[in-house]
Amino acid sequence: MLRGKRFGNAVLLAADRPLPVAELTRRCATDPHQGRVQHGRELDDFTGGALPVTDANARPSPEPPPSVFH
Repeated sequence: MLRGKRFGNAVLLAADRPLPVAELTRRCATDPHQGRVQHGRELDDFTGGALPVTDANARPSPEPPPSVFH
């Protein structure tokens, strides 16, 4: 999904204390629909200083191409 080859979801986690990054990474890697955990510098590089999307500036997601669900 992050490479633009398929559709999917991105989930953002935040907390007022450190998150269990190693545990989250392990769980994502062993899930049948494998995910990826980005944090630290990798996350900073990925977001590139983008501002959060809020209800005030949200737009609908694009429709996936028909070939995605065949």
